[in-house]
Amino acid sequence: MIRLSSVFTLIFIGVAAFSQGINYRHQYNPKASFQLEHKVVYNTHTVNIFLKIVSADAITSYEGILDFRSSYISNRTDSSASIYLENAKYDSISNAWLMDLSFEKVKKKRLLLLEFIHKKTGMSYYFDVPLFDHPKINQSSTLLYDSSLQTPIFKNYLSTNSYYKTDQSEYIHYYHSNYSASTPPMSVAQKTGNALLSMDTTFLVSANEKFSLKKEGMYFFENDTSNLHGSVFTVRNKHFPKYASIEELIAPIRYITTNAEYERLKATPDKETFEKVWLEITKDPEVAKKIINNYFKRVTLANMFFTSFKEGWKTDRGMVYIVFGLPSEVHKYGSKEEWIYAGNKQQLKLKFTFVKINNVFSEKFYRLERKKEYSTPWMNKVALWRSGSI
Repeated sequence: MIRLSSVFTLIFIGVAAFSQGINYRHQYNPKASFQLEHKVVYNTHTVNIFLKIVSADAITSYEGILDFRSSYISNRTDSSASIYLENAKYDSISNAWLMDLSFEKVKKKRLLLLEFIHKKTGMSYYFDVPLFDHPKINQSSTLLYDSSLQTPIFKNYLSTNSYYKTDQSEYIHYYHSNYSASTPPMSVAQKTGNALLSMDTTFLVSANEKFSLKKEGMYFFENDTSNLHGSVFTVRNKHFPKYASIEELIAPIRYITTNAEYERLKATPDKETFEKVWLEITKDPEVAKKIINNYFKRVTLANMFFTSFKEGWKTDRGMVYIVFGLPSEVHKYGSKEEWIYAGNKQQLKLKFTFVKINNVFSEKFYRLERKKEYSTPWMNKVALWRSGSI
């Protein structure tokens, strides 16, 4: 990884505010021309932010700007600087450009906003990196590398029987977790706990030691057992974020099946029953095939975007993404993330609000503000799914 801490200078001047009114929709659009993932590592005195950039054009086609703010709604720039993207290192394994930004650690909550502007078209892509100093919010000091043992891990999921290594010695706690899926958005009395979560084993890996994780579940990495700061990964088989077996397909299909259909699929989890249920629903094998293909494309994307300590499709944001699709607008206000779906002939304009919950296992855990008013649009959308209209 190339270190960029010496190739830009922070300038303490006012620049045009771009924190308010930003549409972050592109962050959840798999077809966006510019995509970015980040990993924040909190050290004793510094914060390192690792960036992974995937772009349809050369990285030098863009101008990069970083901007520190006190919050999403702040109009005041604490400091700003250009990012010299020509210093990014291209990684042929991940087909992405990798960068590392390093800053002095500040004992307060603040927001790093990144803007990437296409030099020819003027199109801007914005990305937010919340930075914390809070004992109950996950603050990882660990950098995990993938099976090539060279490229940092940016996702929150790993594969069984692949090899990894960390840059520090780590205690790894394994949880045989089986988190339940989210309840529909009109279900006010949603589940909040998880009775099936229990620590199974703990083991130690040394810095730069190659290791694998053979069991599916949740793994918590920490190098200091005196606090709860660390990294959490969901570990699944090599196909994840996709699902390959009938048994894996049954649980996510819950959002668009009736209780009777779902219980039938769980009772007999085989291909014959799965196909028979969907043929009874659609009366047409081609329509059934279309529904399953389209639905599980959404499930895969939900797993990619929203997996943290549990699979993405089980989260509130993942559920809404699967059923309603990519929002027209995504706005962020402090601890809230607002999704807006534009109205059309099939549905009125909709707004979903997700609230960030302090969680020692993840800084990306959001809970939907549920409302009974969502019942009609939810049922209408499910009917469209079941008819093959999506």
